[in-house]
Amino acid sequence: MKKVISVIILSLYLFASVQDIEQKIYNEIFSSIYKNKKIVKIWVDDGDNFHNLKKRRFIFVENPKQADILILNHYVDIDIDRPIFVRKYYLTKKYKDRVIGGFYWQKGRANIIFIKRNLSKYGIELPKNFSMYIQESR
Repeated sequence: MKKVISVIILSLYLFASVQDIEQKIYNEIFSSIYKNKKIVKIWVDDGDNFHNLKKRRFIFVENPKQADILILNHYVDIDIDRPIFVRKYYLTKKYKDRVIGGFYWQKGRANIIFIKRNLSKYGIELPKNFSMYIQESR
């Protein structure tokens, strides 16, 4: 599966911008995390990169207290018990008790991780195709 995602990313890269690739990956990840939820409320600390998410399914809220999930690109002193999805590796350590996963670029490669302990904490079950990205802890 890891090879399949790598090939998809490489193929998409040839025909689309990096931002378009990221949007497709985020759509897949968030659709899988919230597969039983019709509308997912998302709070993002940097919303410019998420304008192409499926608008019918994902709603962006201005108040993090209203969100189902928080997407963070920077460290923000936020004291809300919501699942966090990070866009930078170092944030997995800053929010270690709330991070359910992350997607970030490192050395020119896309990296996807999920934290098993926090997925369980928030009652999130991922499809089997994401099992290779699940880690015990961070």
